[in-house]
Amino acid sequence: MALPLFFMPMLFGVAPSQSGPPPRNAIPPGPPPLSARDRKAIHALMGALDHDWGLRQVDSYLSHMSEDVEVIGLNGTLVQGKAALEKEIRRKLEAGMPEHFIPRVRIESLRPVARGVVVLVQHRELGPRTSRATFVLSRHATRWRVQSISLSPVDTVPTAPARLRERPSRSRKLRARSRTAPAASRA
Repeated sequence: MALPLFFMPMLFGVAPSQSGPPPRNAIPPGPPPLSARDRKAIHALMGALDHDWGLRQVDSYLSHMSEDVEVIGLNGTLVQGKAALEKEIRRKLEAGMPEHFIPRVRIESLRPVARGVVVLVQHRELGPRTSRATFVLSRHATRWRVQSISLSPVDTVPTAPARLRERPSRSRKLRARSRTAPAASRA
């Protein structure tokens, strides 16, 4: 009795491996979760940033930034590099913009995006204005540093007062009236 050719490789231990490369459409595994140690270090970094910013300690604040840091301000301006950021901060200090230096902050989210890289979103209240800051942080050896900061305003003012949202508009009232009125009165 002859075996079909299909079974021959299996008899000699040369069957195709089931642990070969993953299929091309396979989703790669996500980044590893943050360790408790990394979370603690990131929270300490954000606390130090807020502390240094509030006390206007420019040199200490900048020590947490990478050399090629990028910052996008609330007005959309892009500042590239630590030296340019220092110049911009010192300009604000000289202009006497105290509200920029007393934000109330809280971390809204913190998630790893790659090994040693996280995105952190911070809610900020600067007097009457509210904004969000999105930080990209990366680990250099054992220390976390800021790679990028992007600020976005948050609209906290409702689009219309409640009394106007609850009351039908005048044009809707007029349209409803014209549909129900007799044809002779419209002429």
